[in-house]
This record gives sequence, C-alpha cells and structure tokens, in this order.
Amino acid sequence: MNASNSERVQKSKHKIVKLKRRGITKSQMKTYEMFKENALNRFDFGLDGVESSKVNLEKELNSLHEIYKHQFKTFECIVGLQNFVQELLEAFVTLDKYFYLQEKGMFPTILKIFDGNISPRNTVIFCMKQVN
Repeated sequence: MNASNSERVQKSKHKIVKLKRRGITKSQMKTYEMFKENALNRFDFGLDGVESSKVNLEKELNSLHEIYKHQFKTFECIVGLQNFVQELLEAFVTLDKYFYLQEKGMFPTILKIFDGNISPRNTVIFCMKQVN
C-alpha cells in the first residue's frame, strides 16, 4: 500500500459493515484465497458497488499478503496473547474501580451481566451509597 492509498483509507469516513450475521468463520479462513473471497463477499467496504474499486481492494489485499505473509505466525501469537491478556486487564480495571468506590464509602458489587465467552467486558459494578 503506498502512502496516498494509506492516507485515503485513514481519511475515509466509511465503516466496514458485515453483510452476514457472522463476519468470517474459522472454516472460511483455511487458506488466504478462501479468506479473501469470504471477506470481499461478507463485508461492505463502502465501495458503493463499484466493481473497479473491488478489484483495486483485492489487488491491495494481495499486495499486503505478499509483503506480510512471512510474519503470519508472529501475528497469530500476538492475537493469542492479546486474547489471553485482555481478560486479565479487564479484571484489573474492574477491581480498581471496585476498590476506589469502596474507599469512597460506597458498597459496590460486581455482577456478570452476560456470558463471559461473548466478551470479557461482561461485568457491571452496582453501587449504593450508605444513607445516614
């Protein structure tokens, strides 16, 4: 990706929107070609249906793949580490807020509001101030 393309992408106000309930499943990522085909068909990249833009996007994906394919194992390790550390960091942030509220004389309770497999951000702190 050259500098002008990078700037164009960063300045774009378009959001990538899923066209299907699930973006891409694990089985649709077995090869780069499968991933690319599913990504281009299962997401709206804000190209307004212009076929030449889709072709350019595919060329750009191929170029990036060629440049970074030797680093995929490293990327995979980083994503795995992020998933592992994310849950721990979310717990630390929640506990920090909990103890802060306790220090201020409140009575916080940490509640899980949905299944933790959906997101580690599944907690809420319910707090009541003691009335004298």
